[in-house]
Amino acid sequence: MSSSPSSRQSFEYLIKDASDNALEKILEQLFQSEIYLLSPFLHYKNVQALRTRGQNKYYNTLELFSLYDYQRYSKSKNNYITLNNTMIEKLKILSIVEYSKDHKVMTYDNLKEYLCITDENELNQLLFKSFTLGIIKGRVNMKLTWKKSAAFVLAGMMALAVAGCGGGEKKADKAAAKDNFKFGMTNFADTLEPTQTTVSWMVMRLGLGEGLCKFGSDLKVQPWLAESWKIGDDKLSWTIKINDKAVFSNGKKIDAAAVKACLERTFAKSPRAKTFFEVAEYKCDGQNLTIKTKVPCPSLPGMLCDPLFLVYDAASEKDRDFMKEGPICSGPYKVKTYTKAKAMMERNEKYWDGEVPFKTVEALTIDDPNARAMALQKGELDAIINVGAGDMALFNDAKKYTISEIASMRTVLAQINQNKGLPMADPKVRAAFIQCLNRETYNKVLLKDRFIPGKAPVPPSLDFGFDQITDPNKYNVENAKKLLAEAGWKDTNGDGFVDKDGKNLEINFLIYPGRAELPLYAEATQADAKAVGIKVNIQSLDYNAFEPKRSTGEYGLMISNILTANTGDPEIFLDWYWKTNKNGSQPLNASGYSNAEFDKLSDQAKVEFDPAKRRDIFIKMQQILVNDSAAVFFGYPKTNMVSRANIVNANIYPADYYWITKDINVKK
Repeated sequence: MSSSPSSRQSFEYLIKDASDNALEKILEQLFQSEIYLLSPFLHYKNVQALRTRGQNKYYNTLELFSLYDYQRYSKSKNNYITLNNTMIEKLKILSIVEYSKDHKVMTYDNLKEYLCITDENELNQLLFKSFTLGIIKGRVNMKLTWKKSAAFVLAGMMALAVAGCGGGEKKADKAAAKDNFKFGMTNFADTLEPTQTTVSWMVMRLGLGEGLCKFGSDLKVQPWLAESWKIGDDKLSWTIKINDKAVFSNGKKIDAAAVKACLERTFAKSPRAKTFFEVAEYKCDGQNLTIKTKVPCPSLPGMLCDPLFLVYDAASEKDRDFMKEGPICSGPYKVKTYTKAKAMMERNEKYWDGEVPFKTVEALTIDDPNARAMALQKGELDAIINVGAGDMALFNDAKKYTISEIASMRTVLAQINQNKGLPMADPKVRAAFIQCLNRETYNKVLLKDRFIPGKAPVPPSLDFGFDQITDPNKYNVENAKKLLAEAGWKDTNGDGFVDKDGKNLEINFLIYPGRAELPLYAEATQADAKAVGIKVNIQSLDYNAFEPKRSTGEYGLMISNILTANTGDPEIFLDWYWKTNKNGSQPLNASGYSNAEFDKLSDQAKVEFDPAKRRDIFIKMQQILVNDSAAVFFGYPKTNMVSRANIVNANIYPADYYWITKDINVKK
């Protein structure tokens, strides 16, 4: 559990207006954080004022960390605040960076003297951490030679600097070899079994799997493995014609029987499948597959765009471990080796839909967005996904980089656990909580205007009535305090937090790494909630530990960056997260939210074929959620893919299922 900020933008937000006592605490957290470029914080007016208010030790310590000078600290410790072990380690790491700028050769003896270290093991750990954290930019081009006195040599180091401070880098040829493409990404998939949770997303994103249909850049459904489709007069039967050229990477033809076998396996193994639609029967006739649904399904082609329904050779399972090797699919690349940390793919020599540009593709999992950005800067990668708002300026040079960026179909939202007996079960408490959050500042300042402030479930990039929806929970701190008091929450013991029946109003806020905006929103929420007396505890979990808690309800708040129109419109999204969970019918809604009118509208949408009427229904459903303070809608991101300038067609799409595609190539 954590209650301290973790990103530069969060510290900027908190430090800027902090009072003296609060500023001291925030600076102490900054000195212990994994932020290594501290000099910009020296220029804040309230920080500079510390020197004239008898708090110059805090200013001196910030200056010390900005100069990377452990020797200065060791010679005059009384001039600085007392540093704990974490702070001392950080200062020593920074001092190694400073020392390495001026010394091509660094010996153990020199460094031990410079850092006042007698234990070689301590020095080894500091050096190892310096490199594993990526604090030192540049490359080690010769083997490290460890000796007792002249212990090691770092030869040919380039552009040594503190990570994140920018600066020029020498041209690197480590990526973008003509036959190899290197990609930096986030990844939650420990396996490639496509029916497990949302693993199919990674199978499709890696260029391995393809679906019957796909979304174009205009979000319209387009043919992919399917050539065409039509619905019968009964409004239940869809006949899908499969492209006669389509084959799996093992050379097996993709016909109706193969698709039927794949869908049957998916429905048998994935509980998620039936939340889209349920099949009454299949009929196969060569390349024509007829799917008859149990109830009318107006958006079936869009549902078949979801990666869960990608097509794989189900029969190959008897000779192949899908968990470790992945399924046999039809995409431009096929699996060579796979771990969550690194996926190695090779060209599918039997690809049915044109030439495949690269012989091999390496997809590296780098969950930290700053580390992804640095790897691209250093020339270690050809392209990366989702550069954080604070790092986008690093890639503005069009001679070096190409930025593909669009307004996404995503919403960053936090589900609110409002099950009976919890504080958030009270609608006044939920409303107060949302009203105390300055979402406009979060998006315009913390996220540098690259996110649109949140209001409703579906972003304004989609035509589902954003401007028609009214927000009863706009930022209003005083009204938030009033609502809490009306609900019986008051600070009776003077500890700064409101309480009721002897218990503080305390909420556990779950986040996961990989998306730079999530800790920013969480930390800003923590600060604003504290101002009205609500205690927020932030807990960061690996995604594979995080996601199951959505179905168990083990959270107070649970933040995610969610695709809102994964089938072409918001029907599935709205149902998954807010339709009443009856006997496990909506496992993603363990929040306890339930509204009979919302459920009734959902049932209407499921059988309504008229797009205009569907749109009206979705607008009404959204307004109900906003009126009920059902969730916190933080903001709507742009999404991006950034590539080196010699790479073409590395584009991001509104439905971000398509990362590595057959179109990405080296500029001719």
